[in-house]
Amino acid sequence: MRLFFTDLDGTLLDHSTYSLEGALEGIELLKNDGVHLVPVTSKTFDEVRELMDSLGMADPFVFENGCGIGICPGAAGYEYILVSHNADFLQKLIPQISDFFDCDIKVLNHISPEEMDRLTGLGLKRSGYALQRKGSLLFLPSEKIRADAVLLEKLNMSLDPYGVKVTRGGRFYHVIPANCGKDSGVKKVIEYYRNNNKKVKVTGAAGDAFNDIPMLKEVDYPYIVKKSDGTWTETDFTVFRTANQGPYGFTEAVKDFLIKTAGL
Repeated sequence: MRLFFTDLDGTLLDHSTYSLEGALEGIELLKNDGVHLVPVTSKTFDEVRELMDSLGMADPFVFENGCGIGICPGAAGYEYILVSHNADFLQKLIPQISDFFDCDIKVLNHISPEEMDRLTGLGLKRSGYALQRKGSLLFLPSEKIRADAVLLEKLNMSLDPYGVKVTRGGRFYHVIPANCGKDSGVKKVIEYYRNNNKKVKVTGAAGDAFNDIPMLKEVDYPYIVKKSDGTWTETDFTVFRTANQGPYGFTEAVKDFLIKTAGL
């Protein structure tokens, strides 16, 4: 069997509108070719479950950057396996992270759905889902400080004794356990299939953001999707860069993956 992992915001979903329109062709092509589509995202269990239900899909997915795996073992619907600390434990490390950035940072886990909607444009219902975090913290530094890879590495070295790390998504920063990440999520999904006597022959993945890089390193065919500003996230390994942005870039990646893995 073949698996195709995908980021959501900025890849399967449009960065600004959250529309699936450009990805629908790619999703249908995967279905028709018997390839399992596995979201790997910083979004919450509730957010991804709603998306999968709307698409009529029952494949596993990775939520909160690898803090948990959603599975659908039967007609009862999705359930989850949490592999991280409780989010309350992570809250205690916010002062240290704030000191590192030398500024106040805003934790978003406990804001109102209305405020989350103002930050994201998700709408009240989905903003409520986005706040139901089970194993990670979501935060913003003040003045929209954007840490580069070197700065994040230094921060995570200081957090290593606590067993946590910070990763950067398309909009926010995420505090997660050090043993979690999109790469570990990919491994756990592959393990899940193998434990259910399903042999994974080849894998692909598409993503657009800095925190997608660990996921892309774990697959046979990695794809970097062009971002909404017309640039690509830099990598230190060989990837296929799509000419199209967002969901249309996802479909472009799917078409290339299906050509390269035909007959497997």
